[in-house]
Amino acid sequence: MHTACNHTMDMGEEGLLTTLSQLESDGIVNLGTHRREEDSRKGKIIDVKGIKIGFVSATFGLNGKQIPEGMEYSVNCIDFHRKDRKVDLSLLLDQIEDCRNEKTDFIIASLHWGYEYEFFPRSEQQKLAHQIIEMGADTIIGHHSHVIQPVEFYQSQRDSNRIAAIAYSLGNLTSPFSAPALVLSQILNLVFCKGVLDGKEATYIESVTTTPVVQLESGTDEEPKILLTKYESLKGRNDKYFSFSDLAKLEDYVELVTGKKT
Repeated sequence: MHTACNHTMDMGEEGLLTTLSQLESDGIVNLGTHRREEDSRKGKIIDVKGIKIGFVSATFGLNGKQIPEGMEYSVNCIDFHRKDRKVDLSLLLDQIEDCRNEKTDFIIASLHWGYEYEFFPRSEQQKLAHQIIEMGADTIIGHHSHVIQPVEFYQSQRDSNRIAAIAYSLGNLTSPFSAPALVLSQILNLVFCKGVLDGKEATYIESVTTTPVVQLESGTDEEPKILLTKYESLKGRNDKYFSFSDLAKLEDYVELVTGKKT
């Protein structure tokens, strides 16, 4: 779970540490926030069916909130959006190098970035994404814009056999929004292939698909819940959650961003 975002410090140090404690209690790997300084420049590594995947992470900012003095390391922050000078990506590079040192097979960058309610990434963001891939990330998973954005397939210059999937924004997988564009999200499905190529062990993406999903309100007023439902399963429905016109708008957004009719 990526916890470095522009709302990370909304509840101050107590909120941050309470969140970390809850994730630890639930056995959920946390990305982007830390208790110890030495962890801020390390990747997080998980093993999935024998493939060692390293995660690196950062957020563009904290909505002006201040991190307590002496705890600057607690949130991975990189000002991805600044235009007046070169963006310092050394924090991500250090995390990538740590993943390499740990002999990971594949590196995913989870980045909280991009501009709200824009369906396509800006050119500066695309250049940064390509730079991060060339630094060593193999895939980028983005979030923050609150709407889905395209998945780019980028041919890496550092490895002629490597095509990186860059998901600029997966939308809102959980939020209080209700407008059609804001309840539409997508899940990125990656299949990896690990083997030997030209005498060297390597791991590449075998296939990439996206699954459009929609947030439906569930539960009660006292205990509200959000239910993620595949967009495909909503076709033909006309109930308290969505009207036919809302579903038509959702289909337009999916086609706009993915270029495919659903």
